[in-house]
Amino acid sequence: RELAIEALEKEKKALTDTILVEVKPGDSDWDQAKRLADQGRFICDEKRLRPGEAIGRHKVRGVKCREDRSKDGPDFSYYAHMAEIATFRQLVLRPSPRHTGSKRRRHRKRGAVDINVAFLQSNRYPPGDPPRYIKFKDPVTGGLLYYRQLGPIYGEARAPIRWENTLVPWLESIGFERGCNEPCVFHHRTRALVALTWVDDVYADGDAPDFDWFMDLMRQRWDCKDPDVLSSSTPIDFVGIEVSEDDDYTYISSDVYVKKLLKEYGDVDSRGATSPLLHDPSAEGDQTPADPTEARAVRKWVGGLGWLVVTTRPDLAYSHCRLSQMVSSPTQGTIRGIREVMKYLHQSGRLALYAPQHGEDDWNFWVDAGQAGNPLIDERLRPHLGMISLNHDAAIAWKSTLDSTSFANPALAQAAKTNGGHVSRSTGESETYALSTALDLILHRSYVVEEAGMEPVPKPFQIHCDATVAIAFSGGTISRSRMKHIDQRQAWVRQLRDAELTKAIMVNTEDNLADLFTKILKGASFTVLRDRFMMKLGSQDQVNGLN
Repeated sequence: RELAIEALEKEKKALTDTILVEVKPGDSDWDQAKRLADQGRFICDEKRLRPGEAIGRHKVRGVKCREDRSKDGPDFSYYAHMAEIATFRQLVLRPSPRHTGSKRRRHRKRGAVDINVAFLQSNRYPPGDPPRYIKFKDPVTGGLLYYRQLGPIYGEARAPIRWENTLVPWLESIGFERGCNEPCVFHHRTRALVALTWVDDVYADGDAPDFDWFMDLMRQRWDCKDPDVLSSSTPIDFVGIEVSEDDDYTYISSDVYVKKLLKEYGDVDSRGATSPLLHDPSAEGDQTPADPTEARAVRKWVGGLGWLVVTTRPDLAYSHCRLSQMVSSPTQGTIRGIREVMKYLHQSGRLALYAPQHGEDDWNFWVDAGQAGNPLIDERLRPHLGMISLNHDAAIAWKSTLDSTSFANPALAQAAKTNGGHVSRSTGESETYALSTALDLILHRSYVVEEAGMEPVPKPFQIHCDATVAIAFSGGTISRSRMKHIDQRQAWVRQLRDAELTKAIMVNTEDNLADLFTKILKGASFTVLRDRFMMKLGSQDQVNGLN
């Protein structure tokens, strides 16, 4: 209780030092404050454990629960940008840059800084804006506290974009250029420095003097914590992702989150759990519908696994996709599938993505399509797309999803929306559509790479797949096939056949990394592919063996 009250008083002080002015009986605007005040509340929670911490810290946040949006006007846009996690992986796992025209490596420095109560440091409301008030119930005394509001507060719909419109102009004023395809990436025009913003967290990577220059300016302009600088003895945490390094490799993992998830789920027997799914959750075993309590648990665990897939666990992507398709109508098969994934999480230990500290910015892409592998009636036997992008052996982006965005002719695109999905008539057709969809994603990633100041992704893009029909179609060397119904005039077909843009490379099915994202693999079939880009932290011998 004492720690919570201490955190509450700290939050009150932070609010009144920045954007709130207390209104008391007798003040000129007391009646107006009582009439117009939006509802707020104080929320207390334990802060997320950082690497190396054993005891949590209490945190109280004053937030707005209900607000009158009419004060913003009818044309106000509440949309604020959020960085792609793939972009963070791209920056963290890239090889150390070289000086231009030299083979000598630069002294690289990278880390993250957390801006304290960032929304409260946003620009104040301009003169002439309608007055804003907020009221809180004091959790200690039970009385109501009224405040006049001078700027955005947490919980408001307008707060994120107002903070973005405060931070971004300042970054541009000190020489950063904002990305167009990834608006949360900022590359400095004259310094060897790149930054990534994630609301109130800022990650920076560059030459040591430039990094220090930037962090000094951050501390001068904003009320922020001391930066966490990555080193072999000091890991850092960025939005719940742990980053560590040694002399040769950089690693990112979600070890703390995995432990928390497994602790909440409970004890599991992980013997024999060599892959996330050992059975098809929608076809094998008991398909009795789950009861309401079980259905709520399914949504919770599938949501928890989803965050792992987005951040550092591509090995769970296909399992999560299949389980997600059953969330609206879960069965006992869904529950067994979740249990199998949890067993695998427990057995696989501290798995991490890794990348060599030094090397070239070489890129390779892998794509696959599963045809008729999903027995769910609602999925209408739609093809399943899987792809993964590697930069110098580091997994940067991946995808496991149903359907595609390419069609035999434009009219079928509308039909797919109406009928609930696009059905391919052959494996070769599915693989071709998957190759085209993957190319769109690769193009986007190549734009972000350039905006971050990295070496451009070499063209033509090296896309590995195991479908001879798709490779022949991309080369324009196929004439007699079951795909004559595809209109060759479409833009995606011409893009796929641009020899300066795309080079499809044949690879054996057992060597196709994208197979992890399109089908249930077991045993060595799964682990051999997974270990091409993941390893258990501390198992340096495994990395040496791969090389």
